[in-house]
Formats: sequence, C-alpha cells, structure tokens
Amino acid sequence: MKFVKALLLVVATLIMECCLIFVPESSGAVSMTFTAALGIYLGLDVAGMIAKTTALPKGEFKSLNTYKYIISAVCLAILTVTSILLRDKSDVTTAMTAFISSAMIIITCLIGGLEGNNIATESGEKKDAE
Repeated sequence: MKFVKALLLVVATLIMECCLIFVPESSGAVSMTFTAALGIYLGLDVAGMIAKTTALPKGEFKSLNTYKYIISAVCLAILTVTSILLRDKSDVTTAMTAFISSAMIIITCLIGGLEGNNIATESGEKKDAE
C-alpha cells in the first residue's frame, strides 16, 4: 500500500508537470488543488501517527513515515524548478507561489508531527502493573 500511495503522488506530480508545460494558463488553479492534496496526504499521516502513538503505552511512539516527506519534497522541488524555468515564457506565478507555499506545508507537518507525537507519547495509555 505504501508503494501505491507514493506512486499516486508521483502520478499527480507528473500531471501537474504536464499542466505547467502544456497548459500553463490553467496551472494556477491546478497547483492549488495539488497543494491541497499534498497537505491532506501529509496531514492525515500526522493525524494517524498521533492517534497510534496515543494508543501505545506511555513513553512509546509511532515514527513518522519519512518516505512520504522525502517523496513529497522531491516532487515539489521538481515542480518548483519547472515553474521557475517557465516563469519568463508563461504566467505560472500562481503555481510557483503554491509550490513554494507547499514547502511550508511539508515543514509544518514535520514540526506538527514531532510536537504532536511528543505530546501523545507523554499521554499514552498507562501500563498496568504486573
């Protein structure tokens, strides 16, 4: 399932890349959808990790799915570079702005995940004395 999710993110990136290159006039609206999808993809990962950590005994935690953040950052870097290269030929300003904002989403999800996990680790279920 991890592979399928990563593959879908790569496919979405390829679609966005094609939009930037071949239909730049619609890239602004499509980039907003891409940014929202990326935020949901990573936000659900953070929420799931925190929920799983809360269910663990106090002091134990569920790790972040680092591969999601790495793949997201690589895909986002490709789109950002493409939009920067195309900015003089086409109006991709909105798309470029969305991609740079997406970098903030990735950073925020990482920070939120680490902080949320820290809080959930402290409030995990107490182990019964055996």
